[in-house]
Amino acid sequence: MKKQISALILLLAFALPSQAQRVPSVKVKTLEGRSVDIADLANDPAHPVVLSFWATWCQPCIKELDNISEDYAAWQSETGVRLIAVCTDDSRSVARVPSLVASKGWDFEVVLDTNQELQRAMGINSIPHSYALKAGSVTYSHSGYADGDELELYNHIVQGLQMEQDKK
Repeated sequence: MKKQISALILLLAFALPSQAQRVPSVKVKTLEGRSVDIADLANDPAHPVVLSFWATWCQPCIKELDNISEDYAAWQSETGVRLIAVCTDDSRSVARVPSLVASKGWDFEVVLDTNQELQRAMGINSIPHSYALKAGSVTYSHSGYADGDELELYNHIVQGLQMEQDKK
């Protein structure tokens, strides 16, 4: 009986609507040096957006982005997803970012959060940390990385799109 009650409580916790975390209005820089508001980039009502926080010194971060990069074109064609990789390198190491991105051949957007203002505003304590967003609201959050975590993220995106289609 206790297991059934626990399962019911857990189910209700996921089923009941909650106040979704919104992406805050914080200025970040593009690799070209242009200042943009992350809330504007993340607020796409038509397509899912993924924010992936990373740094050049973080090997799990780079592995995650490499693995996503391998399938990113397929993800885009199947779901319309837009990936924004938010680099949290500070002013001492940020100069390495453009060459790393180019050498990896990453086709997604990369922005710079050199003073970690966005990282703090999102309440991130460790990286890698990924968010799936719909219209600027967080629908999924995952900290850390192990091989296969990118598939969990992708499956969440697909399920969200299927739920949207089912509503229509």
